[in-house]
Amino acid sequence: MSAVSQIEAAGRQAAAATAGQPLDQRADAVERAMAEALEPVPAKSAIYTSGDEDPTERRTPMFVPGRVMLMDADPRLKKMPERPTLMDFFKLRFRPSQQHMLQSAALAQKNGCSEKVVLA
Repeated sequence: MSAVSQIEAAGRQAAAATAGQPLDQRADAVERAMAEALEPVPAKSAIYTSGDEDPTERRTPMFVPGRVMLMDADPRLKKMPERPTLMDFFKLRFRPSQQHMLQSAALAQKNGCSEKVVLA
């Protein structure tokens, strides 16, 4: 079964399951089912690629017709706790730049910057 027919089948199944509901709720259910049937593609952010690409050159478009962009948690990253702390962000998200961030915060504190600037 092709990807398109799987998506269409998911939409038809959702429409059948919500037959007695108002039209707007049925449309939402069909849209949700069809979106969930897509296989999302995680994309690199502009910050992630900033060291690899020349910002003055034209970038290739991230959107390619027929490709679905990931709009959820990135499966390449470790899961965050339900209530993440600042240390969780440092350990699970800021790994390569962790030392740089700590040095910048220490320098900001040393120069008497406000807490808002230190955390930024």
